[in-house]
Amino acid sequence: MVYEEGGGNAIDDDVDVDNGSELSESELDVDLEGGWDGGLLSKEDIFFFWNHLKDVVLPTGIPRMPPNLGDAKAGSLTASQWHSLFAFSILLIIVELYVADEVEQLKNDTNRGRILLNMTNLLIDDVMNSSDPRTKKDPSKSRYRIKLDIREYEILLNFSQGRNNQIRDYRKMPHPPNALVLQPYAIPRSTWRISQKLLLSVMKPHNCVLYKHDGKTKYGIIRQIYEFENVKQKWQMVCLVSPINNLYPKDLESPSCFFRYIIFLLKCVVGKIDKDHVIVPTESIVCVAAYRLLPPDVFGIKDNGIILRPYDYNSQLDIV
Repeated sequence: MVYEEGGGNAIDDDVDVDNGSELSESELDVDLEGGWDGGLLSKEDIFFFWNHLKDVVLPTGIPRMPPNLGDAKAGSLTASQWHSLFAFSILLIIVELYVADEVEQLKNDTNRGRILLNMTNLLIDDVMNSSDPRTKKDPSKSRYRIKLDIREYEILLNFSQGRNNQIRDYRKMPHPPNALVLQPYAIPRSTWRISQKLLLSVMKPHNCVLYKHDGKTKYGIIRQIYEFENVKQKWQMVCLVSPINNLYPKDLESPSCFFRYIIFLLKCVVGKIDKDHVIVPTESIVCVAAYRLLPPDVFGIKDNGIILRPYDYNSQLDIV
């Protein structure tokens, strides 16, 4: 049973969970690999989160979690439930998990401090990216702004000049009056939410994408997500992508025509990840894809092989 309406605790039913032991009161720093199966969170941390999740009160309209959250029988959460979990419930619990009542003991140069800071940045970043754009901070004031290296700047410059050949390289001075000069600064993002159903990231599982270029369907692996100020002084979101070359499109005349046909029926793409990078504006990205990296020499691909299947049904139909 899935709760789509709020108006109460994050989990409606009281579920007794025996964690088997009391939480440690140790003041020792967090072990980065001391959790369950070498992960960050211990079993005690997970039980802590579960027990406190039942105490989170959500106003009407914010989706709640199923009472058997964490069990296979609970099924998958909806997009709105995921947003509720990250935008509200986790934010209300995570600080207590790492701080408790020792607020003066939290230092930014400890594992505990670093973990909490990174989690906070990721959680707030995700919430802000999915909110009304008017609530976002001015990107020009971000302390995370960096100067692109020469290679990435030149890729961005080629992309920009492809849209306007009057755009100039900031290094080629002097510039004429009112010149359109592309500056070398950008804000790196670990994730970016295009819509409620489409989240991009530089890490799996949201880093393999399908996008449109000159009306054609392309595939790629996201290497970086950048927000940069274009020559119109507007902030624009782009992805630095390694293109995936589709090596086996449907071809009835090819010696491998049957293999290609099988891949076509599966609505998959078999290709090779290019070592070069291109800029893809986020508005050109259609969907993400499930994928598997192939071992060397599989399907005749020496290295960097990949097989993927678009997540979006309509995009699957576009495969040729």
